[in-house]
Amino acid sequence: RVQSFPDQTIRLTLDQSAGLAVPTLFDVEIVRSGAMGAALRSTADLDAGKLQRDAVHNVVGSELGAVQIVDYTISYDDEPGLAKITASGVMTSPWKPERGIYQLSPPAQIAAQIDFAASRSRTEWRDIPIRLNGPYYGTTELEVILPQAGKGFTLRNDEPIKADIGGVEVSSNVEMVGDRLILRQSRRSYKEELPASELTAVKRQLAQHLRALPIARAPEATRRAWDYGTDRSALAPLEQVYAALIEDAEDSDSSALINRAAFRNGTFDHAGSIQDYDAAIAMDPTTELYLARAHARFMLGDYETALEDYRMAEDSDPDGSTYSTQVELLGLTGQGEDARILAEDYAAFAEAPHQADELLGIALGWAGNPAEGIELLQSTLASRPGDGSLLNTLCWESAKWNLVTEEVLATCVEAVEKSDFSPAALDSRALAQYRLGNHEAALIDANAALGEFREMPDTRYLKGLILIALGDREAGLASIAAAKIMKPSVERQYAVWGLTP
Repeated sequence: RVQSFPDQTIRLTLDQSAGLAVPTLFDVEIVRSGAMGAALRSTADLDAGKLQRDAVHNVVGSELGAVQIVDYTISYDDEPGLAKITASGVMTSPWKPERGIYQLSPPAQIAAQIDFAASRSRTEWRDIPIRLNGPYYGTTELEVILPQAGKGFTLRNDEPIKADIGGVEVSSNVEMVGDRLILRQSRRSYKEELPASELTAVKRQLAQHLRALPIARAPEATRRAWDYGTDRSALAPLEQVYAALIEDAEDSDSSALINRAAFRNGTFDHAGSIQDYDAAIAMDPTTELYLARAHARFMLGDYETALEDYRMAEDSDPDGSTYSTQVELLGLTGQGEDARILAEDYAAFAEAPHQADELLGIALGWAGNPAEGIELLQSTLASRPGDGSLLNTLCWESAKWNLVTEEVLATCVEAVEKSDFSPAALDSRALAQYRLGNHEAALIDANAALGEFREMPDTRYLKGLILIALGDREAGLASIAAAKIMKPSVERQYAVWGLTP
């Protein structure tokens, strides 16, 4: 018998008005009936406190993924046998960039939650029917508040869906109204099992169904994390939520501070993230926190304090993993000889001799002997031809110290090909091309790197230099300004290598 009343109904609102590249504010209502509702009766009867809050968090998290809850209610009504949870808080943005264009991966998309997976590895299993864990009936209604008043957002696959897939009825309806995207879906299973003979055809039908589900796409010019710059007014509601989470946290719990630090770091408020890391470290110093604060200080340009944090992290977990960054920081602070000594010490940690030689080759450049460092990298590469890491390091170090030759450029080309056109290798080749005066080729590589990963401040800074060299100073300075929002230290860093606007 087909159910007429849902086992679960979810109504979810996501407020993305601040942007798609930042965390999302959410409000959710989850109503469960029957056995699913009864399972929450004891939770509803608990006194408000950690036990009840954790139970509600588990229910909401099971539907939405990782969430941080600011406020919630839970109730159980015996007469209709309904449990209701409401919750509000913050979660990771469900919009993911695909080659620079944000696409929505909706949470709680019940019409996509269909699976006919079954092991058929043994011959005697191939005729066994597949259990469908039914009957079950669920509905969801998702409303997304879009930024930019919804201008420029588009829908693909916006036709209504109504299908029966192997005994599972699914429906999906989507529309965009003003600054709202509204998605309504249902899934209702009415069979307990699927005959094995139908499995192949049903899986094919399921694949077609999943491809037909709606896809929302943002305009290319949608606000990026670095676009907030020094004007963070649009982020004020998020800051308020994080402040409330910190206020509600137990005295010994630093997780809310760490979460806000990650949010601030992700929106390039490095100074704000450092404040939170300071407070978290005062509560419970860990290697991970020292590393996180070191990175923020590095980005901000506080090289000396960043170096101290990397040393603290290394002291707490001595494995040599921070040595390469320490070498760079020592070089940037004029301690090139100390960089060389540290690189020599790395031999005790390196898994293979070529890794130690690679870091030493880098350190020799900081110690004032870049040609000697390049020579060491070339000899190391000769013993490991085709090593992708060595190829890229040789390309980058040669470009960094302005020692690029046509032979080195061939190495850069090989590094890009070996890395399957990774952004890092493209960035190295872009700088090499720039050093040789091949500005058009350099711009192509820089754009390709940024097309794969837009949050690369070093590449964005280099692109600015390239554009200026090509005569477009206005666009070049704009690219440099964006890079400096992401990484305020980038100008100081590149000036060490003689790379200035």
